[in-house]
Amino acid sequence: MLLLLGCSADKNNPASSLPIMPATISPQESNIVLNGTLKMSAIGLTSVGTTGGDPVVSWTSDDTEIATIDTNGVVLGKKIGVVIVSAKANDFSATAKVGVVSPFSGGTNFSVSGFAFYKDKPFNQNGFIPGESVNTPIRRAVVQLIAIDGFTVLASSITEEDGSYQFTNINNSARRGGVYVTVLTKTDDASTHPIKILNNDKSKNLLSVSGPALDDSVNGHLISNVIALDKDTKEAFGIGGAFNIMDNLLRGGEFTQKAGLCPESGSPPEGKCKYPLLTAYWEPASLVGTFYEDTSNAIYVRGGGVEEGASGLPVDADEYDDTILLHEYGHFVAVRFAHDDSPGGPHNFVDNEQDIRLSWSEGWATFFASAVLNSPIIVDTNSKGTGLALNIETFSPSIPAFYTTSEASIGSGLWDLFDARSNDDDPATTVDFSLIWKAFTTMAGAATMESFVVQFMNQNAAHINAFDTILRERKIEFFPDGEVTPLTLGVSQHHTLYQPGINPFSDTDIVLFSVVSGRTYTVKTHQLTNGADTLLTINNSAGQELRSNDNADGKIYAADCNTQCPKNDRKILASSIKFTAQTTGTLFAHVKHSPVAPHSAGLGGSYDLLLTSP
Repeated sequence: MLLLLGCSADKNNPASSLPIMPATISPQESNIVLNGTLKMSAIGLTSVGTTGGDPVVSWTSDDTEIATIDTNGVVLGKKIGVVIVSAKANDFSATAKVGVVSPFSGGTNFSVSGFAFYKDKPFNQNGFIPGESVNTPIRRAVVQLIAIDGFTVLASSITEEDGSYQFTNINNSARRGGVYVTVLTKTDDASTHPIKILNNDKSKNLLSVSGPALDDSVNGHLISNVIALDKDTKEAFGIGGAFNIMDNLLRGGEFTQKAGLCPESGSPPEGKCKYPLLTAYWEPASLVGTFYEDTSNAIYVRGGGVEEGASGLPVDADEYDDTILLHEYGHFVAVRFAHDDSPGGPHNFVDNEQDIRLSWSEGWATFFASAVLNSPIIVDTNSKGTGLALNIETFSPSIPAFYTTSEASIGSGLWDLFDARSNDDDPATTVDFSLIWKAFTTMAGAATMESFVVQFMNQNAAHINAFDTILRERKIEFFPDGEVTPLTLGVSQHHTLYQPGINPFSDTDIVLFSVVSGRTYTVKTHQLTNGADTLLTINNSAGQELRSNDNADGKIYAADCNTQCPKNDRKILASSIKFTAQTTGTLFAHVKHSPVAPHSAGLGGSYDLLLTSP
């Protein structure tokens, strides 16, 4: 039984000729004794003017075994329990809650126990496994014992790791008999990882699932098992999805806590930090996809798409996509425990020319989801049970997972650093997540792969060689040029803007070349990768600067350009100088990171240097 009450009205109803008033049922909450009756009134339905007179109101009960309602709105109590009655007319509708209670007083000393589960939908690379569901414990959730008479909370507790709960020494004698257990989509406020799942960011209602009603008029021990069903069952809202969201967010918090690090100073020992409250708004079939919003500290689980009947397209099913939910939790921990400089915006796995801040943010979140689940398979399903599946273990060469400007490269690189050795490009090492977490939460500067690599290597000398192997496989170049030879006409040289030391991105490459007086030459950087933005100068042998160029197109991009920043597309931020030699002799090309680079570029990067002459 889903206890989320509300009303709706179609404001575009062409039959309406008067201002729309909210439709409600009176009373909104009420109780009747077993075999008793109650007259309900629909307000805002019959008062709406129409061209054909007052509409006919139709009444329904969501469980006729507990209570029925006739055409006049009269409810008859048939069995102890709770029902939702609905009234509808001309596309206007409203709901109310009715409880049926015992004619006798409730118990004076009774107990209630049971288990709370939700129906999870297992999946593999092909999407949801057809016909399979798994009873999964609802963990750490607030569970309440409710007296039907007055809908009064008699006791509150928290479900255990196995979903169990119990209430003891309950006294309901001040009311008529009849109780039920309800489990809320929230943790206790004192939880290490406080979480709540709400229906949307407007009404902000908690969701819940309830067990069958119990007659407590006789003292004793009562048992009530609660099961939240998935959306393939008769329960319209498939409330199991809300508890799967909650469970995965708990898993994300528990995983980071096990890293043994506490990002808050002065907090309890053993890494038991008090995480900030994380809210998830579950709005299935929304037109907007799932995302994390840092200003409200909320994850919007919106799936994306509309119902199949309206568009011909299946609805996204993110409430059961563990990898998607944990990806968004990865964004949450980045913002709250480290820092995240991503400008946001569209992104995809096949783009290796991304804003370097965006590629890090998305690559980290993808890796985080895989690390929590201990699986490289990323699955995004839809309501038909199929969808997209990617294996970040084997991105290359099917997906161009290269450079620091690719979220696929970063996600798979971090995964290979973390996972056990397999038969692909993994080095002979496995790095505990706590080491990755420590570098992640303490890295300085902009949140990019550059910052992480420098911090990780500074903290983990024993793993430098293994990490270097992983980075080279993805063409992420954190190594110096080595011996530099003179430029030869028409022959490109490959260089990196990196040097070992305290400030690895203060590197300046100096390459000599010979010129003949009166001849025209072009020196340029091209094939820029890993977020490079070059500043090129030509100096003589006395060290005097003769010419300089930042961007070949002559444009200077604002550092804080954010979503208007140029792509790292190998050429936009390249440099080029064309000149005629005044004397015969030797000149020097100086290349360094541009001091006015946009934030979309990195601090280092790699490039090719070329000398040509017509």
